[in-house]
Amino acid sequence: MREADLLADSYCVEEIPRIYSIVITEPIVLQELLQLEETKSPGPDVMPAKLLKLAVELAEPLCLLFQASLAAGRSPPDWKTAWISPIHKWQSGFHK
Repeated sequence: MREADLLADSYCVEEIPRIYSIVITEPIVLQELLQLEETKSPGPDVMPAKLLKLAVELAEPLCLLFQASLAAGRSPPDWKTAWISPIHKWQSGFHK
């Protein structure tokens, strides 16, 4: 049995708060796109950060995509994927 299956059984749907309205607008999407750093490495989507230069052109289609996903109550599986890279914290007196 997968861990996700075990966790799903432990939650009662009645205890989960519901969100009745989420508003995603083109200006919000544009604002978020403009806040992303172009120098960062791409994530699982492998989209180069240079695409952020097209933020103005991408805001509307992305907004429509997000709205359609919310309306359908479903999201693509790739949206649930992330890459996590551990970063060592240096402690004084503990380095080579």
